[in-house]
Amino acid sequence: MKPFLLLLASAIALGIHAQGARDWLALRAELDAAYESFQQAVVARNPLAGTSGRNVLVLAQSLHGVDHSETAKLAYSVASALRPANGWETSESDAYAIVEPLVQVMTPMAQMIYSDGRVFRTLPAHVRRIYSRRRSFEQLSALVAVTEEIAKASDNPGLLADLYLNISKYPLERSEHFATEAVRLTSALYGPRDARTLVASINAGEFQKSRNQARYYEQILALGKDVEDFGDQLFGLHRTLAILYIKSGDETKATEHLQAAGFLKNDHVYSRDDKYAALVKVRPKYPRTAARRGTEGLVWVEFTVTRKGTVHSAKVIESKPPGVFDQAAMEAVQQYRYLPMYVNGEPVEVQGVRSRMTFDLSD
Repeated sequence: MKPFLLLLASAIALGIHAQGARDWLALRAELDAAYESFQQAVVARNPLAGTSGRNVLVLAQSLHGVDHSETAKLAYSVASALRPANGWETSESDAYAIVEPLVQVMTPMAQMIYSDGRVFRTLPAHVRRIYSRRRSFEQLSALVAVTEEIAKASDNPGLLADLYLNISKYPLERSEHFATEAVRLTSALYGPRDARTLVASINAGEFQKSRNQARYYEQILALGKDVEDFGDQLFGLHRTLAILYIKSGDETKATEHLQAAGFLKNDHVYSRDDKYAALVKVRPKYPRTAARRGTEGLVWVEFTVTRKGTVHSAKVIESKPPGVFDQAAMEAVQQYRYLPMYVNGEPVEVQGVRSRMTFDLSD
């Protein structure tokens, strides 16, 4: 090539490079300004913060690319700032638009940033909320695939176990699959008597056949009685078992678990204003004559809750219209079951408990 042409080509190349550098610097400045505006909107609680955050992500992807670590950092910051825990009430579409880029950029290129799994301790607040509404197994599978990559790269299989455990708490498409996998992974990693394994097992219990559920939960209860960090789950297990036994008609076992749950929940509040809530309520049957005549009304019933959580000495203290719904209300309240109240470690009767029943034809 002639010297003149070589010089011209070099000048053109330098010009293109300089133009590219100017464009990059201009886009960089635009991104910096956009992120500053976003931060100001967050501090000011501006409703447009979500829109501002999405603009930051668009600019970051244009400047760095979808799978660049800088894009991942910015997406993580935007998603964290706008998470519901900070008081933001974003719509489903807005929340998804904010979080989706974060899921996309969590590729192997971003693993060096998130190899310790920190993102999965913040991201679930968004992802669980979004995916539980969308009920999309396809999107969940994509998230699981990314988690698997990061778990392998960081030699942290607990990440995947934690993700399955979180997903299995929600009524998602194919939740049973995730619940079963959560039990398998947590059991393999932590052992059968670890609190995480037991919680996973409780979630999986939702998919047991009804006739097997009580036996299944009894097994979890036996394993978890003395397990550290599992105490809060024991109340829920006893409560669930009490309901299952009430439904099956096993009064002896129902009372056993009602009293155990009541003992664990001995700080629950009671007042005469119906704040001592029933664990099991039965809907009163609408009297045929009242229904035929289009009559509606209400009944206040007062009673004593026994040491076994049953109802005793029930009486109608007010009804409108008088006498029309009294019998139906009394028959229903006799089937109520409560967690027994405990004082100084012993179950006691609670007198003067009241329940209001409404009879509305539109219900």
